[in-house]
Amino acid sequence: MISLRECQGLRKNMIALYEERMPNSQWFILGFLSFVILINLLIIPSQFELFISLLKGIFGSLLIFVLIFLRKLDRLKFFSGLIGENSARDVLNIIEGKR
Repeated sequence: MISLRECQGLRKNMIALYEERMPNSQWFILGFLSFVILINLLIIPSQFELFISLLKGIFGSLLIFVLIFLRKLDRLKFFSGLIGENSARDVLNIIEGKR
């Protein structure tokens, strides 16, 4: 019974984490600010300078990767499935007597 109570508490924590997602207004603000930063990067003159052009490309790519990373963390889908999915399956298998 103690294990079931602890499992129920963990399940409620997982549900609370899933429900605490960023609202669409914050995603809009992040997207808009990223767009402004990318436009500012394009305005910087670097026509004949290889190093500055390389830095602009790296910084722009990193900005996009950070947005993708934040989106995956917000949806709790960082790797292949939901975060904590394997732990939940293990607990259910123990309860059902499969382990």
